[in-house]
Amino acid sequence: MRDAVYVPCPSGTARLQLCDAPCPRPDPDDDTLAIVEHGRAERPRWLTVRLTAPPSGAAPTLAIAAHRIGWLRPSVLQQSLRESGRTVWGDVSALAAVPAWRPDQIDPRDALDEIAAAEWVAPNGTAAVEHAVAALLLARRAYTAVPEKQASALARAWPELAGEPDAGSAGVFVRTARDLLSAWLFEWDRVRVRPKARRAFEALRARSRWDGAA
Repeated sequence: MRDAVYVPCPSGTARLQLCDAPCPRPDPDDDTLAIVEHGRAERPRWLTVRLTAPPSGAAPTLAIAAHRIGWLRPSVLQQSLRESGRTVWGDVSALAAVPAWRPDQIDPRDALDEIAAAEWVAPNGTAAVEHAVAALLLARRAYTAVPEKQASALARAWPELAGEPDAGSAGVFVRTARDLLSAWLFEWDRVRVRPKARRAFEALRARSRWDGAA
């Protein structure tokens, strides 16, 4: 089953990592300061806080150096840690260092990362819908990391959407979300950005995110 998770980068950003299976709960080692569980109760994520910088190319392990956790920018990861983070091993002060950014401070262009994740995990209908909903909420600065609040937030932010999305029609919903995001993020005064320019922008953004420079 495909999965999509956020990996903290040294600069304080969080790049999207796509993998072919959900990441398992990590085991602590001598360099582990804390392990934090966060996200949905039925599909939790784990973040390992390490005493030193994680080795380059350590994916799919989700890890961050302890001195960097206070530099996380406003992001889906940062919000998830703030709203649902729970220290399951080690020093509880690591989680307390996560910055208290507001969700409306997240860059709306992060919606492009979430819709890419939705398309990647399309065979997993539930996860695809979750990422697509997050993308739509991010685009209009209405994101919430609380699952129970997302449906009402989506209805307020995107009244043009009819009904609540469900896993059974995930493919249709993800395509609709992609079209809405493209119109919202790439149209000004009814002038469309050319598809070639749009693809170039998304490719450059993806590359910079991967390098931790965005």
